[in-house]
Amino acid sequence: MTNQEKLKNTDPVVEIRKYGHSQRSPIKIEGETRTKQSAQAETDINNIMARYVKTGHISWVNRQTPTYGISDGQTFHEAMNIVIEAQENFSELPAHIRKRFGNDPEQFLDFVTDENNKDEAIRLGMLNTPLAAQEDSLPSTTEENTVPE
Repeated sequence: MTNQEKLKNTDPVVEIRKYGHSQRSPIKIEGETRTKQSAQAETDINNIMARYVKTGHISWVNRQTPTYGISDGQTFHEAMNIVIEAQENFSELPAHIRKRFGNDPEQFLDFVTDENNKDEAIRLGMLNTPLAAQEDSLPSTTEENTVPE
């Protein structure tokens, strides 16, 4: 059977998709919808294109001056470096701590910047206990660190 003979076949067309056969089933919407029907003519692409062909411009284009923020490229670069450093520091934390914050650096930063979470941060091992911090700040008494007399 040639391709032309196949095309002349009068069997009903069934759309074949990647995962099998599919038959279209129309949806009938009854009752009120949230779609604003009064804007139908002005939003119809055929009407929009007809006006464009006639006038040469599209009337709904935003006429306001665009604003892109007040920072320069250097400030943006610095901000991106802060974000990258925060993500790297977060990824170096133990898995159980990252899991505690849903693997989200933002949640972690919110947690550690809140003074109310200090006790939990100590319990998780993210901060030294006040006693341990005091011991770390004391000078060592080993022979290496003493001044010879």
